[in-house]
Amino acid sequence: MIDFSILICVYNPDIRLLSKCIDAVKALDTTNISFEVILVDNNSNPGLETYPIVQDARKTIPNLVTLIEPKQGISHARVAGIKAAKGKYIIIFDGDNDPHADYLQVLSKLTKQHSSVGAWGPGNVWVDFIDGVEDMLRPKAMELFQERHDNFTIFACLRSWEDCYPFGTGLCIKIEHALSYINLFERGHFTLKGREGNRLSSGEDTQMVLSCIVNGEAAGRSPDLKINHVIPANRANLNYMKRLRYGLNIDYDLTIKQVIPEYKVNFGRPLKKSLWHSIKIYRKLIKAVITNNSEKVIDLISHCSIRAGAYQAMERPIPTTLKRVLKMVKASY
Repeated sequence: MIDFSILICVYNPDIRLLSKCIDAVKALDTTNISFEVILVDNNSNPGLETYPIVQDARKTIPNLVTLIEPKQGISHARVAGIKAAKGKYIIIFDGDNDPHADYLQVLSKLTKQHSSVGAWGPGNVWVDFIDGVEDMLRPKAMELFQERHDNFTIFACLRSWEDCYPFGTGLCIKIEHALSYINLFERGHFTLKGREGNRLSSGEDTQMVLSCIVNGEAAGRSPDLKINHVIPANRANLNYMKRLRYGLNIDYDLTIKQVIPEYKVNFGRPLKKSLWHSIKIYRKLIKAVITNNSEKVIDLISHCSIRAGAYQAMERPIPTTLKRVLKMVKASY
């Protein structure tokens, strides 16, 4: 086996972002590291093979493999890429990720120093709004697109979702845990499919990381792992951010419950259908609409969708108030 398989899954990509991603992969310091790059075309139209940047990459990146996954959805693309991988570790870059040049060297050091950690993610993420973003949206946008700046390396092995666990951006995971996830995904045990069409969930990232935990290994982040998350105008806007906030929250509890069944006892949120709670939600809605405050709108969506997700995970009907408000603010799919 080789050291690392770099997996890049894309669908109808923004050529500017894909170019930055491929150029960053070309610039990686691979001294004394064996690697391959697997570029998965998730049924783009036109196909990636027609892109000059991809044609050039074939000539300049050693061990580049291109695949076509016709089944739509990021989960299917990643499954295809992982199955084709030969590395001890899988590194997942999206087409909007721009890793720093020492990314592989840092991972090589971390994996040798901490052999019991099965998944790593970047502790320093810079969100780059390539087309700009409205000033009033910037704070929430940076939060939603995962800007973070850790001061130290941290990892844990607790059977719940911990703040130190990595998200999907720049995720590095041991091949055996990735294959464990695939096994359960293909058997229908995991029903969440990640980003697909208008759906902006990222459940498969979380479930991959938690597969490490249930297999007895840790997961964590390091500030020495650095990456830029490049966001274009079609995502740096309120409508997209509302759907993203909803997508991140609605499947949160179900995502964890499917991997860690006992997690259901830790939902810990009161799910009482009370008139007072409905009135409270409508008050939040009125304030958000009257003030035209985008931050309040997103906070309202966060409040409603996390509760709706808890009902969903417990296989209980989502209250009409929650569904109605989410529909009114155009957050749900």
